[in-house]
Amino acid sequence: MGTAVAAGVDARRTGPGVLAMLPQLAGGVVLFALAAVLALGMRRVSEGTVSLWIANALVAGYAVRKPATPRSLLIAVTFLGTLLSAGFPWRYPAAVIAAGVANAVEIAIVLALFRRVQPGSDRAPDGIRLLTGLAIAVTVAPAVSALIGALVPGPGVDPQALFASWFFADAFGMFVVLPLAWSYSRAGGRELLRGRRGAEFAACALAAVVVSFATVAYLRHPYALLALPLLLVATRGVLATAICNVLAIATVLAVTSLQQRGLLPSTDGPGDAALRFAWFQACVSAVGPLVVAVLIADRDRERSQAVQAGERLQVITDNLPAYVAEFGPDLRYRFVNRKYFTWLGKSPGSLLGKTPADALGEDVARRLRPHMQRALDGEPQRFEFRLGSQRLDVFYEPMPQSGGFVLMAHDVTWRHEAERRFRKLLESAPDAMLLLDPATRRILLANRQAEAVFGCARDALLERPVERFVDGFDRLDAAAVHAHLEAKSVRGQGDVLELTGVQAGGARFPVEVVLSELRSGDDVQLVAAIRDVSARRRTERALQEERERAQVTLDSIGDAVITCDTVQRVTSMNPIAEAMTGLSRTEALGRLLHDVLRLKRVDGSAFASLTGSGAAMLDRPGEEPLHVEYAHSPITDGGGHVIGGVTVLRDVSEVRAMAERMSHLAQHDYLTGLPNRVLLQDRLSQAIQHDGHGAVLFVDLDFFKTINDSLGHPVGDRVLQEIARRLSGVVSSDDTVSRQGGDEFVLLLTRLADPSDAARVAERLIAAIEAPLDIDGRALHVSASVGIALFPEDGQDIRSLTKQADTALYHAKQGGRGRYSYFTAVMSERADQRLRLEGELRSAIAREQLFLVYQPKMVLPERRVSGMEALVRWRHPDGHVVPPMDFIPVAEETGLILGIDDWVLREACRQNRAWIDAGLPETPIAVNLSLARFDPQRVVGGIARALSDTGLPPWLLEIEITESQMLGHGDRAEQLIHGIRRLGVRVSVDDFGTG
Repeated sequence: MGTAVAAGVDARRTGPGVLAMLPQLAGGVVLFALAAVLALGMRRVSEGTVSLWIANALVAGYAVRKPATPRSLLIAVTFLGTLLSAGFPWRYPAAVIAAGVANAVEIAIVLALFRRVQPGSDRAPDGIRLLTGLAIAVTVAPAVSALIGALVPGPGVDPQALFASWFFADAFGMFVVLPLAWSYSRAGGRELLRGRRGAEFAACALAAVVVSFATVAYLRHPYALLALPLLLVATRGVLATAICNVLAIATVLAVTSLQQRGLLPSTDGPGDAALRFAWFQACVSAVGPLVVAVLIADRDRERSQAVQAGERLQVITDNLPAYVAEFGPDLRYRFVNRKYFTWLGKSPGSLLGKTPADALGEDVARRLRPHMQRALDGEPQRFEFRLGSQRLDVFYEPMPQSGGFVLMAHDVTWRHEAERRFRKLLESAPDAMLLLDPATRRILLANRQAEAVFGCARDALLERPVERFVDGFDRLDAAAVHAHLEAKSVRGQGDVLELTGVQAGGARFPVEVVLSELRSGDDVQLVAAIRDVSARRRTERALQEERERAQVTLDSIGDAVITCDTVQRVTSMNPIAEAMTGLSRTEALGRLLHDVLRLKRVDGSAFASLTGSGAAMLDRPGEEPLHVEYAHSPITDGGGHVIGGVTVLRDVSEVRAMAERMSHLAQHDYLTGLPNRVLLQDRLSQAIQHDGHGAVLFVDLDFFKTINDSLGHPVGDRVLQEIARRLSGVVSSDDTVSRQGGDEFVLLLTRLADPSDAARVAERLIAAIEAPLDIDGRALHVSASVGIALFPEDGQDIRSLTKQADTALYHAKQGGRGRYSYFTAVMSERADQRLRLEGELRSAIAREQLFLVYQPKMVLPERRVSGMEALVRWRHPDGHVVPPMDFIPVAEETGLILGIDDWVLREACRQNRAWIDAGLPETPIAVNLSLARFDPQRVVGGIARALSDTGLPPWLLEIEITESQMLGHGDRAEQLIHGIRRLGVRVSVDDFGTG
């Protein structure tokens, strides 16, 4: 049954479903039925002597060997197997079903018992539990089963007899099978049959069989002797005892069966009724040896467990990182581990039985004795003990049952060294470091930097609440601190806590706090790293202000500024850039630079790449392109690596227009808009280079100065503008009309078919100019003189042509004005002579070659001298005297007359004063002054200085002015006369009546 069920019914309760267990169920039912039929057959053959029901016992034994088998499967096997063993058809169905239920209930009781006792081979129970389980399985379970079976007996069956027969058969089967099932194991079986132990077992088994046979066959009361060989086997273990019990009981059954049939002699004969219960007596005889075997096995197991526990304890204590020792009530060593006696350098035997004074010295024992005494009194001790250079953390744990106590000590020297290193590390930290108690938030440890940051000594920091020095720390509850630490453990760093530090004097300053946990065993402390960020905040504010100023500056400058990254994508732009590109900052950010700055070269070609600087045209959507100047530069980091670029644009449209206007102004007259001297010379140079035929006409307005002096410069400007318009209307578009300054105009005629064409142009010019001018309702008349020089006839360079035309103009003016004149060689000679005379005159003034002659004024007929007239003369270096009519006009034209007048006036006054000082009579002297460069204030001032410097009385000086010059100045001449008279000097008119 056991083997078959083991092969087919080994299923887990939580294993396969019902369908999967059907083959195992069927196999188990068949095997149960066979065992039942076998038991019933043995009873019939032995005529009741062998009453052994082993079917239920085999199911119970299988449950012992396979405790994981579902109980429902075993119960079903028992019930169905009972029904199958009754055979078909059933003569008494009720009795058969009652038998099946009875067997199933018996198995259920046994299985419940096994679940409680757990008699499996891997977890052998102690002897008491095992014997108790066996007693219940042999007595209670069969009794319940027999009672159920007796309730529904078959016809003609005595219920009491049925109950007794059923009970004894079931009990007998359980007693025979269950000890074997509980005690058997493969290892135990091999050990039982191996070597000397196997021989001893074989001898015991043979002795049990022989004794059982002899005592039953030849003794009247054999069962007392039957237990003797079984008791000997009990010392060999439960399995050997169970096997020998089975052999002894089987021998008894065999002998009594043979006696019952008369095959073997019996003391009371074949009809002895006691033979029917011989099996029961054999079982009773086997109970004692089985109990002894169980108790011996239990004792051996406890001894083995104790030995194993001792070995494990020894191994554990020897490998503990602590010093372990046990002391008795007499304070002597009872146990030490390997680390302890190795530490002391002694053997275990030399320590056991000794006192701490023997092992450690009297001084150490004296310091330990108070703690030991309190441990003996039942008070656990924990203290730190210093032994030489070592620091020990010592525990004394009392043992009230056995007396004494256990010592356990840890070497914590490393902890003190670690604490020393921790303090050193704390001191070397650049930030203020505080070690805090998490519960009270009090400062346990502070470094030197904390003293400097909070401005107080370390003693003033310790044991104080951290909130006293870090304002806002009290608002951090346990959840906030935990969140901070959790973030730091996940990300490697937590969020910086921005709080306010408070110095001892009350000064407050910003700080950043980072919290960390410091764990030592179960102890947890907080480490706060505190950094004074006042300087950094000031720097940040300064940087922010600087950034804002830079941004304001960037936004307010007149240039466009655009920055980009290394892939030419725009990262920022100022408002000017927005206005110039027509794109807002939001639209431009992230776009490629060439999409935002649509630049082209001035010639219209595209840029391959924007580098360096230069000029370009900026296209704008829907607007005219802008002339811009650009400069593109890379942006680098501190290591010189390019991280982007910046482009600066300047709108030069107005500058360009201004440059064009300035260029126009540089080449044109500001009043009339005509080309000026520069442009005229450029065009004249081009005309000469092209070997053309043309003429240069110098035009000078006659008496224009009179209009300026009488009507004012605004009227004179309008006259010049009108004359310019008229001149431009006379010539063709290929010709050039230029104003040289003042009332002088120059015309360049570039396409002359004949030299006489220049004269016709000059005539038209003079006619156009002489036409009346209507200025503010007033008709003005202006005439002009024209000098003509032809090229290439009169010259082939600018200087020569302009000189020849100017000479011709001078000749025209000398000829009576309002006319034109061609340049001739004679004019050139005269001009050269005049120029030479001017140079010699300048040299004469510098070298004092001028002198005065004094012409007396006679009063007739008295022939009396009434005065003298000072006349200037020039003695040429060649010795001849140059007459005034030759050099005075040149002096007036060149302005040299001013210096001559001043010299003549001063020299005449000086000489007259010298004559008076020499005793000569006081005689008035007359001096002629030219008004060619007329300035009344200058003339009056010069007379006053001459009189003051020489000391000549004013009434002895007379100023002569030519009538023709006075008439040209009108009111100003009258102003001059009054000014001279106020000085006391007389004024006379020379050449009166000549015009």
